[in-house]
Amino acid sequence: MFLSGDQEAKPVVAQLIRDAGFDPVDLGGIDDSRLQDPDSALSLNVLTHDEATALVAQVRSGDTAAAEQSAQRTRVRELAAPFEKLRDHAPADPAFFLEHLSRSVFEAGISWRVVEAKWDGIREAFHGFDPAQVAAMPPAEIAAVENDPRVIRNKAKIRATVLNAQEVLAILDEYGSIRGYLASSPDAGAAAADMRRRFKFLGDTGVWRLLTSASRDIG
Repeated sequence: MFLSGDQEAKPVVAQLIRDAGFDPVDLGGIDDSRLQDPDSALSLNVLTHDEATALVAQVRSGDTAAAEQSAQRTRVRELAAPFEKLRDHAPADPAFFLEHLSRSVFEAGISWRVVEAKWDGIREAFHGFDPAQVAAMPPAEIAAVENDPRVIRNKAKIRATVLNAQEVLAILDEYGSIRGYLASSPDAGAAAADMRRRFKFLGDTGVWRLLTSASRDIG
């Protein structure tokens, strides 16, 4: 795990990282924390110490193309197992997929604890994430959700959820099921790229959240 910041605090943080079973890699001071901003080459990667050190060196040298290619390879490797589990064992009910997709959207830039505290209200506002019901929400109902204190009142995310439900229906019409849609991709990398293209408010981090959380909930 990467760390950066105060020189006095870092040894304590580094030990906490070791205690958690990971290997700390020091990026430097506070300003160096930008190197691991969301969706950067250093974010969301499972790396060995040598891989992490080499990737940091590439980023610092300005070789962003090589760093991003290396990061993309590790992301695909990290997503392979959850992608395959979801592809082979996703529940038949598409509401399962839409709920995990929507949770990934709402967690963008927000602590998962904040989203968790509001999730029951969000689920109720979006009809239990039944794709047909969400996709058919009229403008007046969407406006009501945007002013509902039970939900996270981010208009872009609320509208993205409705548009994503419409896209899920399009996928079901084309592929017959979520499993069929995922099976149409040759690997996790291709599936992730297609999901980023299809769904609103879903970047690399969101795809990672979607696949890992959904595969974990399959059991």
